[in-house]
Amino acid sequence: MSVKPLISTITLAYNVGKYLNESISSIQKQSYENLEIIMVINGKSKDETDEIALSLAAADNRIKLVYNHKNSIIGEGRMIGLNTVTGDYFTFLDGDDFLASDAIDNLYYTITEKQADISIGYIQRVYVNGEINQGVRGGGGGGFEYDTLTPEEYIPDCLLYIDTLLHGKLYSTKLYKENNIHMFNDSSLGEDKLLHLQFVAYAKKITQTHKIVHYFRLNPNSMTNKLRYKDFWGEFRNMLWIEKLYEEKGYLSHLRCLESFKAHQLYLLYYCFFTGYLKIFKSLPQEASELLYGDFIMIKSIRNYLKQWKFYVPILETYRFNRYLGVFICFIMNNSRIVLRKIKKFAQNNFSTNS
Repeated sequence: MSVKPLISTITLAYNVGKYLNESISSIQKQSYENLEIIMVINGKSKDETDEIALSLAAADNRIKLVYNHKNSIIGEGRMIGLNTVTGDYFTFLDGDDFLASDAIDNLYYTITEKQADISIGYIQRVYVNGEINQGVRGGGGGGFEYDTLTPEEYIPDCLLYIDTLLHGKLYSTKLYKENNIHMFNDSSLGEDKLLHLQFVAYAKKITQTHKIVHYFRLNPNSMTNKLRYKDFWGEFRNMLWIEKLYEEKGYLSHLRCLESFKAHQLYLLYYCFFTGYLKIFKSLPQEASELLYGDFIMIKSIRNYLKQWKFYVPILETYRFNRYLGVFICFIMNNSRIVLRKIKKFAQNNFSTNS
């Protein structure tokens, strides 16, 4: 029997002491055994994460510990992990998530059977205690199903359904080793998207397994639940960089790709307004103005995309009419949201205290 190729898993470990044992155990217990388990100690944790990581590595020689000594920025940690990969394929698993027992087998079987460069599985959301949250999300986070697609076919629905997580996916290592993959070191939001859309750009085929492979924990303490203007500004900047790459590759000459791309940029522009009001005009004045005051928001498919979220179209149109009125509405909405969150937190703490 031929030996199956080495597959690398990359796990970022930062303040996940509560979940790290379960996360790494889900890799160790995979039915696919020829694994390289890379753990990136992504900054100095405030809990027992580092000690648990050292203990796990001492007990399993497949585990490689690497360190991001500077900080806990996610994008930088991802790149450190990627630079450590020696397997023919790689996948990502954050330290508070876990895998189905046959996840890597299913992803590997699909990627080789279809002779693809990327294999994508289903993601299941779970609460912090592992209890199922809601229905399965197809396509690694999106809601669309397919068999095998070219990048031109995949990109529009990838952006429409925001199937841009690195989780639940298996990538050919050649995509990283043979191309100039870029990462902004300050990326703490949208770093998944920046990497995934680059891998897609260089792939020949993307395929899907219709099985749950990844359990995504809804962790209230994760960095993605503490979003600020600079995070969305960074993600918007990332998409401007990806736009240049996609233009070079010719993908934006396809109408569906172009319209889905612009719709997604408008989605991010809304969040830049929502969290930072007029700062985006100071940070990226030309890019923000061209996108907002161009004709894209009037295209039916783009408006339909934005209507998935109730206020996106009217708020963006308010900005087009009067940016200061748009600022005022976003200010009211954002501060109302903050007040409601504080009330909810107070109620939860008060309830738990009385209990």
